[in-house]
Amino acid sequence: MESEGEEKVKVVIFSIIVETYLSPVETHCMNIDYFIPDEENQTRDFSDDAMARLHMGRSVIALFMVGFLAIFSAFWTGVVGCWRRSPGNITATAILMLFACLLSAGGMGLWHGVEYYEKEKIVGEEYYQQWSNVLKDNTAQWYDWSFYMAWLGVAMCLGTMTLFLIAASCLRKERAREQTQNVQYIMPGPEGQLTNLVRLVVRGRLGRRRLVVNQRDLV
Repeated sequence: MESEGEEKVKVVIFSIIVETYLSPVETHCMNIDYFIPDEENQTRDFSDDAMARLHMGRSVIALFMVGFLAIFSAFWTGVVGCWRRSPGNITATAILMLFACLLSAGGMGLWHGVEYYEKEKIVGEEYYQQWSNVLKDNTAQWYDWSFYMAWLGVAMCLGTMTLFLIAASCLRKERAREQTQNVQYIMPGPEGQLTNLVRLVVRGRLGRRRLVVNQRDLV
């Protein structure tokens, strides 16, 4: 191992030099080349398994980007839905969170696919299949905090979607109950005309309700 500066480290694996860097959380990481764009056509000699791994790795990034976009959209629909107490907006937020959950889960699934290809299918001196037995026996592998945080994020998206669906259902039931109670305020007069007209309007703004009562005598 050869140090280079305070943050970058060069690690020699077989005859390949891999440059790592120190992340903000004090872990050594390495950049992955996804060959985007592949202007020099460096992937022309890749095997089918290597190309499958490359496409899955690219798809992981794409799915997470679309998932983050769904979460960003869900944030705004959720704010509007809570402000207006709108079951439709809350339901839309739940659907967006469901999309975010599925996209994130798909990204993690493809990440495991990349891991499987690297360990079990792709042949090359930098991959597990071509390692010597001594190296395999003395190599330890484990998942760090980011792996568990990613799956926790998927679970949180699913839980958030469930809570939003419950909230939308509660708002619909509350609105139906209020509409049923409003019927009691419409009283027919002795001559079949309305003597009093009471209109109840419930508008949710910051959790407050306004009661608007209009009373009119009809002759």
